[in-house]
Amino acid sequence: MNRFIAYLSMLNVRNSLYFLLIVTLPLSLYILLQPWDYLHAKRFGFISVYFFLLAFFLFPFLYTIKHLPRNFFQKRFVLFTRIYNRLHIGLSILGSAWLILHVVYMIFLLKNINLYVITGVLALLYLILVTLTGYLRKRKASGKRRLNHRYTALFFLTVVAVHIFL
Repeated sequence: MNRFIAYLSMLNVRNSLYFLLIVTLPLSLYILLQPWDYLHAKRFGFISVYFFLLAFFLFPFLYTIKHLPRNFFQKRFVLFTRIYNRLHIGLSILGSAWLILHVVYMIFLLKNINLYVITGVLALLYLILVTLTGYLRKRKASGKRRLNHRYTALFFLTVVAVHIFL
């Protein structure tokens, strides 16, 4: 078990993506082999939201670590968060892949512009901003870039929630 934890804590982006693909492959194949219709296109969007939420959960973990007292539990939680941090980009890439399926399918299904389409386009624009700020944060991790990435991710999730609940 310790070797597996050591392996997970040393993952890079490519290996974390491979790991997540292996873990999610059965469910992905099951979903992709279902009959394709409007509800199926909506499922693509919901699956991408799950991946983005899993990627976003890194923020509450880091916030919790900052405010926990120094003890045995905090050390274990730091180890868990380091491993989870290695999966953050892979989860975002998988979420983006499912979102691309959702967007492409909806472009062919929906012919008129309504509030759903407008909020969906806004969510897509915010996803591009989150990706850009994440890339800049990865290149040089400063406090300002970290905050930019965090706040664009919060705005992205807010727009996605509006898009879903309309």
